[in-house]
Amino acid sequence: MKTEIFLHNLPTEILVFSVDAILSYFFYKSYNKTSTYIQCLQDVISKGENKDVEQIQTGEKRYTMVQGPVKSLGNNIISVYAPNMSGVIQRMSTNEYVMTRNSSGYWMDQSRPIHQSYNTVPFAIVVGSSLIEVKDVLLADELHLDTVYSRYDPMVHSLAANMWSFFSGIRRYGLETTEEMLKEGTIVTGIGELAVLENGTKALLPPGKNKPFFIITQSVATILSTIRDKKMLYGALLVITGTLTAASSALLIRRLWIHLKKKRESADLRRRLRERRRNARTHGDNIPQALQCIVCQDNPREVIMLPCGHLCVCEDCSAQLGSTCPVCRAHIATRAAAFLS
Repeated sequence: MKTEIFLHNLPTEILVFSVDAILSYFFYKSYNKTSTYIQCLQDVISKGENKDVEQIQTGEKRYTMVQGPVKSLGNNIISVYAPNMSGVIQRMSTNEYVMTRNSSGYWMDQSRPIHQSYNTVPFAIVVGSSLIEVKDVLLADELHLDTVYSRYDPMVHSLAANMWSFFSGIRRYGLETTEEMLKEGTIVTGIGELAVLENGTKALLPPGKNKPFFIITQSVATILSTIRDKKMLYGALLVITGTLTAASSALLIRRLWIHLKKKRESADLRRRLRERRRNARTHGDNIPQALQCIVCQDNPREVIMLPCGHLCVCEDCSAQLGSTCPVCRAHIATRAAAFLS
């Protein structure tokens, strides 16, 4: 029946609409976020670097940009793999390189993180005679570190392992170990909320209101260009997913409206059939045996089965039938009312 087909397809259409709507929301949030970041970076660039360091007062907070060399406020972190190097932030990473077979049967290279850990010590950015202590550095949206060590270890597979990877669809072929550090003396640009704490310390804090918090070694113009490219990408994806969401929602609403319309028509048809049956019995009309429902043998034959074309049951019995015609056992694609005069 058409109603059954509709209900069968409805979950798929709802799923498509939901996925499109979620993707549209994600791209919309990302587009707005990059727009906010661009505006904030343009504002701090227009003010210039280190402009608020000497002017800020105790208890005051300003979103600004500072630039200078990194200075440790404690004992430096010694590199694990390069003992002659030290710094204030250390990131240890282990990535696994694999080949995976997709649904089309093609093999694709992938890098999957296995482990990542950070070590930090208190540090500051030196601006003239001032020390700007950086707080909660791991909350930074952009944190640039230098790679001080990287090693790739390929995996050697046996014949059995190669056969297993072929059937499983995953082939592991190497591990990469990386150590990155922010070394003392590195010139960095810090973008965040500059404040003077109660003890008189000047600090760079993570800002609120969706403003970016950056500790970067690249120029701000380079970061700004990258964010603009992301904004354009998110905007294009938002247009695509938004269009698909609108189209799928319109299709879903149309199908729901058609379904409700058919339900109303079906209910009206059943009412008319019952009235005709009631009027026939009131006037004492006898139903010929050849026109009686083959199931209840009481009511007239009122419903025709399609595509086989058998007119064999009344409306009441039709509602209790399965998906096959009671005469020829053919599949019933749809049912229609038949008025016999």
